Amino acid sequence: LRRTTLVEKLRKYGLQRGDEMAEL
Repeated sequence: LRRTTLVEKLRKYGLQRGDEMAEL
């Protein structure tokens, strides 16, 4: 399992969504 993919997806989502997922 690759953790980078999940982290990158969460980071991209947070940047596009706002600061809600950015903290995650």
